[in-house]
Amino acid sequence: MTLGMTFIFSGTVVSFIILSNAYFQGSKSIDISGKIIDYSLGSRNNKHYIEIKDNHFERIIKLQVQQPYEIGQTFEKRMYIGKWGLLFLKK
Repeated sequence: MTLGMTFIFSGTVVSFIILSNAYFQGSKSIDISGKIIDYSLGSRNNKHYIEIKDNHFERIIKLQVQQPYEIGQTFEKRMYIGKWGLLFLKK
């Protein structure tokens, strides 16, 4: 029972962090741009993952994307950075 409650509590906390990141005050828009340095296909063949060397943050950013990309291709996207520093898209 303790193990089950731990999983429920953990899921609730993660969900709260993700939702509060996007909906609490303080999110701002940023432009992510850089060269793709790594590409991988998920285990179900419907999820694509890229790593880019971002020009704005000067660090490597890992993203899940909806379409395939090639290494060396330029990636540009307007994203938002939330209250907790997590990147997200608004639809």
